[in-house]
Amino acid sequence: KCSSFRGIALSQCGCGMQGGGDSPSNATDVDVIASDPLVASPCDPCQGGEVANPELVIDAAAEVLGSGTWTCGVIFQVFSSGLESESETCGFLTEFSYLCGCNDGVRSYLGADTLEKQAVLAWLLRSSGFLSIIGSSLIIWDVFKNAQNRHSLMHQLLVGISVGDIIGALCYCLSTLPITEYHPDYGLYLGIYGAKGNEKTCTAQGFFVQLGYMSVFFNLALSTYYLVVVKYGMRESQIKRYRYRFLLPPVVIGLALAFAGIPFYDNIMLMCHVPPPYELGEGGFEGLQVAKTTTWWPVLLLSILPLGIAIFVGCTNMILIYHHVRKQEKRAQRWMMNDNGNSNSMSRPVLLKASLYTASFL
Repeated sequence: KCSSFRGIALSQCGCGMQGGGDSPSNATDVDVIASDPLVASPCDPCQGGEVANPELVIDAAAEVLGSGTWTCGVIFQVFSSGLESESETCGFLTEFSYLCGCNDGVRSYLGADTLEKQAVLAWLLRSSGFLSIIGSSLIIWDVFKNAQNRHSLMHQLLVGISVGDIIGALCYCLSTLPITEYHPDYGLYLGIYGAKGNEKTCTAQGFFVQLGYMSVFFNLALSTYYLVVVKYGMRESQIKRYRYRFLLPPVVIGLALAFAGIPFYDNIMLMCHVPPPYELGEGGFEGLQVAKTTTWWPVLLLSILPLGIAIFVGCTNMILIYHHVRKQEKRAQRWMMNDNGNSNSMSRPVLLKASLYTASFL
């Protein structure tokens, strides 16, 4: 490691020091390096502030930087002096600079650099989850209070959407509470507002957040139901024979994706789910895996691709319904007397309802 950065060489190996040096926490060495930047635009993890705890030892640093007593002063003043301000590792150091007292020890994430702002983010998510639970519960109650609705496939699909929504909304109400308070591998305090959980609680929240996606798949099934009723003229009595083809796939796909994601559920700041890849490959941090994902494949296969397909097919179904109604309307207008083309249009309300339904996917 002595050849990587002059700063590390001076602090860790004693290269070039007057009389040597046996500790990277030597304040004189730090001052020398800090006054002589190694790059044109050196990294400043504290963003113009001072390292409040320069003598604090970060034990986890030894696992990736090599044996030695790695203090905040060495890591953030000496080590960072050899990094460009735009480098990936500088961004990593800046993100975790709160451990050494930068920004009054408060971690900055999602644009929130104070505890008050972080509390607002967490409670906004909780509030939206609470409102979703109320709305979905009212839909379920409205369906089950009527015997005819309970046996209607359309209403059963509405119940499926609502149940999935409630599952996800309950996780939103928990927000940051199940997130791991300390990194399970490196023991670092993660600095997430309200986080009091551990790896198991985080995985459990991620599982049920993913399971809540089945509401999107039920939504897709409902749009398909509308398509076969409106465009192909199937009646409820005819569709009943295919009932389980509408009801089972959303549950099976939802459960399959939820179980498939178990190895990847991790902290995403406001709750636990599948995080984007976060692995450094430069500046002495080679191979430091901060999140459980090292590629975009888990995010793509568990979130982006399933939701993208569901949204695309759902929107396509609405377009087909509108196109069918519009075509039927044009045919009817040929036989209508004194029609001005606008007064009793059926396609306009269909377009409005299809647009509102499509917006529920987005």
